[in-house]
Amino acid sequence: MTAIAKRKTRTFLPWVALIGLVVVGGVWFGLPYLTGSFATPQEKESLLIQDWMKSGAEMLPVQKEEDAPFASLLKKPDGQALLVLNKEASSGNSYQAWSVKGSDIESLGVVPLRTLQVNTAGMDALMVSLEGSGGNDTPTNILGDVDLK
Repeated sequence: MTAIAKRKTRTFLPWVALIGLVVVGGVWFGLPYLTGSFATPQEKESLLIQDWMKSGAEMLPVQKEEDAPFASLLKKPDGQALLVLNKEASSGNSYQAWSVKGSDIESLGVVPLRTLQVNTAGMDALMVSLEGSGGNDTPTNILGDVDLK
């Protein structure tokens, strides 16, 4: 091997190593941003809503009779659904979702921020109430519902 060939090899290898480190480092440190790992709970919730909207889920309004909707239910054909409230509950209160099957009403859980994933299979309706912090055993302040029949 000539002296010029050896010199080209020596200067070429550090550049290859540097480019490799930049690529690996970019993937390593950029991955959390791409996957939303550093996102706030509100940002993660917004990403979740966007994913459901892109999935082609049917959007049903959740409201009390003729009042304006205060929430939406994004429902897929298999019964999986995402309850999306227009805003978070005020301090000291919680939104709570309820399953209505005939005359039976069962809690589906308290909405942590603005969304709650539920399975609507077999339900006649989904109802939402405003309860004290942490929810209640039975609905007290019913805000509205959505018919699922």
